[in-house]
Amino acid sequence: MRILQYVLAVILSTVLLTAGQTGKIAGRVTDSGSGEPLIGCNVLVFGTSSGAATDANGEYYIINLVPGSYDVEFSMIGYAAYTASGVQVNIDVTTPVDAA
Repeated sequence: MRILQYVLAVILSTVLLTAGQTGKIAGRVTDSGSGEPLIGCNVLVFGTSSGAATDANGEYYIINLVPGSYDVEFSMIGYAAYTASGVQVNIDVTTPVDAA
């Protein structure tokens, strides 16, 4: 019985130590005039090598971000660039950041 308790304690410790350590930013980018999704808009997180491009619905997601505060830049040819400042990323949480 003691061996079973020991094995169970080791397994639970391992699970807790390997729990999520990063966060995620996701959202949708649209044209402010028409509300249509912007396909292929570049989304970059300053201070990291992370970024994404929007899909056919104007949606994007950026995973594996270390918790902290970031500036997120949205840019696309023919549109003014937009920067969302002070975006808070937390462990195991998806932070929504939309842009128009």
